[in-house]
Amino acid sequence: MLPHDEEDLLNGGDWDVGLGGFSSRQTTNKKLGFSTTKDFTTAGDKTNSSSNLTNNKKTNDTSTLLSSAYNLNGIDSDEDNDDENEGLASSNKHDGETLPSDLLQQQNMGQDRFEVEEIKFEFSKSFTHVRASKGNLLLATNQNTCIYVDDDFERYREFRLSHNDDDDDEKIHKCFIDPSGFHVLISMTNGDNYYFNTQYNKNPKLVAKLKNMIIESIGWDAEQCNREETGTILLGTNDSKIFECILYDDLKDPVKNSLKLLFDFNDCDMLVSTGPITGIEIEHFPKTKNSFNTYLVLVSTRLRMFEFIGGPTLQDVFASYKQSFDLLKYKELPAKRSDMLPNSELHLFKKDSSSLTDQESFAWLSNAGVYHGVLNFANPQSRQSGTSIITESEVIQYDNKSSSQVISIAISEFHMFVLYPEKLQILMQPPGLCTASSVNPMMLSSLLVDPMNDNQTNQQGIQGIDKFFGYGTTDNSNITGSSNNLNLFMASLTNVGEISLSDIRVVYQKTFPVGTCGELIGMCTDTSNRFIYLYSNSSVWRILIEDEERDVWKLYLEQALDPKSSKESYFDVAFKLCKQDPKTKDIVLSAKADYFFKVGRFNDAANIYAMTSKSFEQVSIAFHNKGQKDALRIYVLAKLQSLKKNIKTENQDATQLCCLCTWLTEMYLDKINELYDLVSLQSQQTRDITSSNQVSFEEQYTVIKNEFRKFLEDNKKYLNKETTFRLITSHGQTEEVLYYAMLIEDYERVISHCITEKEYSEALEILNKFCTTRAYEDYFYKFSPILMQHLPKETVNTLTQKRFLDSGKLIPALMRYISHQQASMNNTGSLPPITLNSTFHTLTNNLNITTALSSNNSMLSSYTKKKSPEDDDEDALTESLDEDDDNAKITQKLNENQQFSSLLTNDQQNHVIRYLEWCIKKQENEDPAIHNLLLTLYADLDDDEKLLTFLDTEGENNFYDPKYALRVCSQKKKIEACVRLYSAMQLFDDAVDLALENDDIDLARECADKPDDDENRKKLWLKIAKHVINHNTGVKQAIEFLSYTDKIKLEDILPYFPDFSRIDDFKEEICKSLDQYKNEIEKLKNDMQLATQTASEIREDIKELKHRYGFITSNAKCDLSSKSVLTTDFYLFPCQHVFRADALVEEVIKHTKSENGREKLKQLEEKRRLYNRQVELLNANSSSGNQSSGSNSGLLDQKELSQLQDELRELDEILSSECPLCGEMMINSIDEGFIASDENQSEILSWSIN
Repeated sequence: MLPHDEEDLLNGGDWDVGLGGFSSRQTTNKKLGFSTTKDFTTAGDKTNSSSNLTNNKKTNDTSTLLSSAYNLNGIDSDEDNDDENEGLASSNKHDGETLPSDLLQQQNMGQDRFEVEEIKFEFSKSFTHVRASKGNLLLATNQNTCIYVDDDFERYREFRLSHNDDDDDEKIHKCFIDPSGFHVLISMTNGDNYYFNTQYNKNPKLVAKLKNMIIESIGWDAEQCNREETGTILLGTNDSKIFECILYDDLKDPVKNSLKLLFDFNDCDMLVSTGPITGIEIEHFPKTKNSFNTYLVLVSTRLRMFEFIGGPTLQDVFASYKQSFDLLKYKELPAKRSDMLPNSELHLFKKDSSSLTDQESFAWLSNAGVYHGVLNFANPQSRQSGTSIITESEVIQYDNKSSSQVISIAISEFHMFVLYPEKLQILMQPPGLCTASSVNPMMLSSLLVDPMNDNQTNQQGIQGIDKFFGYGTTDNSNITGSSNNLNLFMASLTNVGEISLSDIRVVYQKTFPVGTCGELIGMCTDTSNRFIYLYSNSSVWRILIEDEERDVWKLYLEQALDPKSSKESYFDVAFKLCKQDPKTKDIVLSAKADYFFKVGRFNDAANIYAMTSKSFEQVSIAFHNKGQKDALRIYVLAKLQSLKKNIKTENQDATQLCCLCTWLTEMYLDKINELYDLVSLQSQQTRDITSSNQVSFEEQYTVIKNEFRKFLEDNKKYLNKETTFRLITSHGQTEEVLYYAMLIEDYERVISHCITEKEYSEALEILNKFCTTRAYEDYFYKFSPILMQHLPKETVNTLTQKRFLDSGKLIPALMRYISHQQASMNNTGSLPPITLNSTFHTLTNNLNITTALSSNNSMLSSYTKKKSPEDDDEDALTESLDEDDDNAKITQKLNENQQFSSLLTNDQQNHVIRYLEWCIKKQENEDPAIHNLLLTLYADLDDDEKLLTFLDTEGENNFYDPKYALRVCSQKKKIEACVRLYSAMQLFDDAVDLALENDDIDLARECADKPDDDENRKKLWLKIAKHVINHNTGVKQAIEFLSYTDKIKLEDILPYFPDFSRIDDFKEEICKSLDQYKNEIEKLKNDMQLATQTASEIREDIKELKHRYGFITSNAKCDLSSKSVLTTDFYLFPCQHVFRADALVEEVIKHTKSENGREKLKQLEEKRRLYNRQVELLNANSSSGNQSSGSNSGLLDQKELSQLQDELRELDEILSSECPLCGEMMINSIDEGFIASDENQSEILSWSIN
């Protein structure tokens, strides 16, 4: 936990970062920041060194104060120290130490991050130049040889350039190796240039096209370099010229094309004494969708560094600058010392996937100092020629007090490597970290006031900021404006800074004695693996870097908190550099949040505070004291999200989550009411307030409402339902009550509100869309009566979509609906009009249901429980639905209201019928009450088609009450329906009598054919015939009636004719009857003859079956046992399968499922074997001549053998019934296992899968 007390923040005392790479004390003048001056573009701009020394002291005090405020001295990232108090206690151990001991301590801080190891070679040479690429080394010696050392430093090859070692004009001037590690170019002092490829063991060849050219530098395009060629490269010469060429893997002619002069600085009159081109670096702009390939080319001389931008080729880059020298952008650093450096270097750090920052930096070693800065490729305007992409830069001046001279430099992502003739220093120098001006640390204390303290103290802090930056006024009303001015002021500090080399933190230093190591010559960087090499004339060392970024976050945090150099991006970089250390991340985030709080960016501070370990109560009180309700809401919401992420179990932190969500609900509602009042006030004062402001408040109101609803949706499971309802209702937010009710699926509350507001369409819409499971079926039973009253068609449509409803439970709703209609008819004499109020509003994004149902701020009527006496709808809602579903009681209820359907309009009646039809046809409902109700409605219709169809369709499965149906149809005078009901009740006599009473002969005939027994049918037909004869005077018409049935004949109806009827009237019919009898006799005679013939044919077929035979070979084998079949009894089937009798019995027993059947087969098999033994004995006796049956006691007598043979016929019938391989026996065995369950267990286990 960070210290929160103001005394702890301001009185931190001395501090020490430990082994982090830098330390500070009030007793030293060690500089912890950089002073910044104006852009250094001319030789006349210089910085006062005495002022710079003063800045050192002030910045040191500033860093001390910053460190104390954020407890930086307690962080030790180099050693695992679990005791925090040890780090705090060690912060005051170094008081009174002198500068040299402090410097020594700093040098030891980087020992574990940087290591310089000497590379041992198997040869001894004197080196002049060293270059590295792809882990390999190129060593140039003073004997005009080049040694190529592989990456293991054990294998090497030596290439000789010249045999004339005594020629002083023919020495190696410089050597170069491309980024791919294959192509080497060596420039000699006499102007000759040699090329060789490291792939081959061949000596370098002179490049004729580069004759008389002393090459000082080469710019490689790393994206084009490969094994075969280098791609386009730039050659910088000692006479200020830049050439373009391509080196190929060809020793005979490595430069196939002619050289192209791209730029000659001698042609520019404005430049004086340009000198050799000491460095060239090529970099590509990031590729974008609509831009061409753009290059950045940095070119350095001893006095100037140039920027060339263009494309798409390198030739195009320089073309525009050659046309207009005014486009040249360069930095000129005139020498401040009398002795000139022997060399000038240009280095470029390119980001890759391992980089922790997005910055690319450069460093230019010149006579006046080291020009160090950041390259910004993000600005689209920087792709044009004549622009500069250097955004932040600094000039590191040489120390005038130092007797040593810098001979070479190298850069990494966060450090600069400085080489002196006798030592190496590594400086913590991230690019672009420059301070704008000196800061009084006492004035800075106002910036470090803890934002968690009281309001008065923080107002003093803001006033201190105003005073420090010269804003003058300390009025509280100007605090916000002052904060904005502060941000603008800090954003403008991007100019070039100037610093002394001795003022930079030295994190590592190593001395190389000249006597043992030789005098150091230079350094080089392997861009492929970021290794840095330094060398003398006799040795080569490699610098190993491990965890380079450690403790760099402290430097960025210090600069971020310093007003003269603060940038928001510094916080982000510091946080990124903390990696996965939660303690250091908390420090950075706390500092960033405090900074935002002090400058008035409360909302940003709230988001960051939520990610820190700051006390929740302390931060909340701080925002509350400031009156920052929005920031407080943001903070609490962010804390809630953080708490939710850490939940691992369902009930973990449930109380905290509920409290936070309830508090947030209150804050959201308060904000909504506040904005609502502002919108209403603006609406009343539209003349005085601009429309833009009004729209702004309306937009805020909409945004906060949507945000609140999103909050409710995300956290509904953490909120207490009743508490939340009371809370929202107390603020008069009816819409939000309905929205929350929809979220938690409290549809009953929403539907009740809709019906109270007479929004019947909306209520039905909610029922239809959201109440889709059986859990909501009670809602349909409760609200269906009132919805049927107002929206019968739509309600039926909804009910038919819910198959989970119990139709029987809806009958009380329908009955109540009918009773309501009957009451209205009795009171008014006509049916009341049906109100169809369809005002369903726009659906919300997440729920697709309206929340703008009501805008009044009163409590919902469902909460107040008030009942209006004249509101029939509310009466229906509060009525009890405790209807008895017993079929007898429902039937009784229908009996009491048989005339209820006459009260319905056709439209209403049709919808009730439609629902009942759906229940019966689609749901196949068998509830007698449903069927009785539908039959009653059918009976009331003028058209009997539906009623008759219903009775016919029911048939035998008549779920209605036939007696009730008969009574209803009798009262409604539905004669045909009554007849059919009598028939359905098996009362055929009554059915025929009722049909004849109404002279419906066809219906009577239909009923007469329904009885099952012929006697009853004949009786009914005679009754119909008697009725026809008695009601028809003509005998001919009565005779024609006989054609409708075959149950009665002429002789059956003759007794019913009058005695005075004449025989002539029956003559024709009698003749027809006699002819019919004759035809029937002839037909019977033919059938008898055909049956006799068929029986004879069957007897013949049976005789032939006894003599049926088949053929088998002498070596035929059983298809089951594979044994010979001729040695025993066998069975041959028509399918040509042949089986031994014993094998076939065994197979049949196996497939016989009944135990009795298997036992019977076993007994028959034993008898078959006994019979075979008897036959063998008889055959043996016959062959010996002994015919006496009594000579062998084992023989059975003839009677016993005959009986045994008869029993074996049953076995033959069973075995010969079907082939076991072709018949049903094989088909039925398809689901049986290959190994039977009663077989050996070891066999079964052998097939198991472990």
